[in-house]
Amino acid sequence: MKRLFCFTLLISWIACFFTAANSNAQYVSDFEGLNASSAGTILTGQEGYYLPSYSSDWQAYTYSNNLPGLPQNPTGGNRFVAGTAPAIDQLSGARAEHSLSTGSGGIWTLAYDVAATYLGQSGQATDYVGSFSATPSQNYIQLFSWVDPAQALNFNAFYIAYDMNGIQSLTPGESPGSAWEGLFVNHWYRAWTTVDYSVNRITEVGIVDLQGGGGTASFNPSDWYLYGGSSGGSLPTAFRFFSGGTFGSTGGNTLAFDNVSVIPGGYSAVPEPATLFLLASGLVGLAGYARKKLLKKI
Repeated sequence: MKRLFCFTLLISWIACFFTAANSNAQYVSDFEGLNASSAGTILTGQEGYYLPSYSSDWQAYTYSNNLPGLPQNPTGGNRFVAGTAPAIDQLSGARAEHSLSTGSGGIWTLAYDVAATYLGQSGQATDYVGSFSATPSQNYIQLFSWVDPAQALNFNAFYIAYDMNGIQSLTPGESPGSAWEGLFVNHWYRAWTTVDYSVNRITEVGIVDLQGGGGTASFNPSDWYLYGGSSGGSLPTAFRFFSGGTFGSTGGNTLAFDNVSVIPGGYSAVPEPATLFLLASGLVGLAGYARKKLLKKI
């Protein structure tokens, strides 16, 4: 009976651990539950994603033989999502949107793995590659832009911020530093942004080179406000993926995301899906071993 009690306690602890790890999360996904394919399966309608007006769909891809040709994310599983901009005289870009509730505000962190590539005609890329944003009113935007559209080999990961008076920074936005500049295409990075809605301001941004070479960098801006400046603005009701370009472009700008999370608190509170998966596998294995030993005894 004692062994049976210990086994039951272990299973209960595992369940409590994962409940606690995700109880405060507004959104956490590694996209492993999506219906995906190497050629792309429409993301709209899956996991609560919907399509904004005048947009083309984002796709769910398998890493294996994926159409955009992106490499395996070192912290990813088998799936990711990506959008490729159509010719912009047909639609205004590719988008996917997901509802979001930040409650009464406070401190929140938006984190995601991101990669970019270009699938259009050589020498005809146009800005902007795409963005991750919180809506409405463009509450928060990380804007990804080409260093040189004629080459489409490197991109920047800047921020559209506002001053205390609510005046928006000029595109392509504010650079936190060299770690956010000249990023490689077909290369995975992890980016995060911590915002404090009580003061309507971005308090920390960070980036990690997931494929080596660039390391980790963070920056704490003192005067990067959200929409509305120091007077405050409305809380976001959704987050959005976007890939686009300028009117009349031939399309081809492609942005991809994996391991997306929007949670209350600072970056230290963000769950790492790969780490949780490994821990879950270990705990499940331990539970199985304990059960096997128990059955031999009873």
